[in-house]
Amino acid sequence: MRASRNVLVHRYGDIEDKKVFSHLKNNLKDFTKFKGEIVELLRGKK
Repeated sequence: MRASRNVLVHRYGDIEDKKVFSHLKNNLKDFTKFKGEIVELLRGKK
């Protein structure tokens, strides 16, 4: 996911919408993990 973020930030003009959609659709677990880490941080468990 980090590599996708770098493309979005640094090469915005080169982005292909279909690739972004496919990547997001197929990597939702990354967002679930991120959400869990944020919740733990907010609850003071980290």
